[in-house]
Amino acid sequence: FISWYSPYAKTLWKLGLQDLYKQVAFDGIWLDMNEIANFCYGECPPHTQAQVLSLRRRLGADPHDPAEFDNLPYRPGNCDPTQKTVSMTGYHYSENDFQDRVRKEYNTHSLWNLYESMVTHEFLAETFKQRPYVLTRSNFPGSGLYTTKWLGDNYSRWEFLRYSIVGIFNYQLFGMAFTGSDMCGFMESTNEELCARWMQLGAFYPFSRN
Repeated sequence: FISWYSPYAKTLWKLGLQDLYKQVAFDGIWLDMNEIANFCYGECPPHTQAQVLSLRRRLGADPHDPAEFDNLPYRPGNCDPTQKTVSMTGYHYSENDFQDRVRKEYNTHSLWNLYESMVTHEFLAETFKQRPYVLTRSNFPGSGLYTTKWLGDNYSRWEFLRYSIVGIFNYQLFGMAFTGSDMCGFMESTNEELCARWMQLGAFYPFSRN
C-alpha cells in the first residue's frame, strides 16, 4: 500500500494509472477495498511467523506497546482495529520528529481513501481535460469533492433493500449525492421477486448499479 505522505506517492500512483490506461482505455476509476482492507491480518503468506519475527529483529525493536490497542475509548463497529487491515503501528513517510510521531497508521488510517481519491481525481482531470469519474467504497469527510460512492458489500435480503434507502439519503447529507447500492445484493443468492423489486427501487437511485 502506498504511503500518500511520500513526495513520490503521486508520481508512483499516476504512473500506474498511465500503464493501466495503455492496456485498458478506461473512462473512470473504481476504487475498492480502500479502507484499507487486507485479508492477511498484517502479514501475508508464504511468510512464516518465524520469518516475520526474524525480519522484525533485523529492523529493530518495535517502539510501541503491544497492548496499545487493547483498551481504546471507541472501536468502530466494536471491531478489532488490528484485524483485516494493515498494522496500526506502521509508520508513514515523515521528514521530522513531529511528523514521525503523528504519521502512525493508527492516527492516519481513515485518511488513506481520501488521498487515493484526490490523486486519482487529479490524474483523470489532467488526462481527459474534463470532469473525472471516480467511484469509491470507503470515504472520509471531503471525499464528495473528488469521488462518487456506492454503499459497499451488501446481502441479497429484503432488509438490505430497505437499508439502501437510508444509506443513500444519509450520503446526500454528507455531500456525496451520486450514491447507490448493489441492486439485488452482493453476498448470498437473490431471488426473482427480490431482484425485480430492487431493480424497480434502483431506477430511483442517483447511482443505479446491478
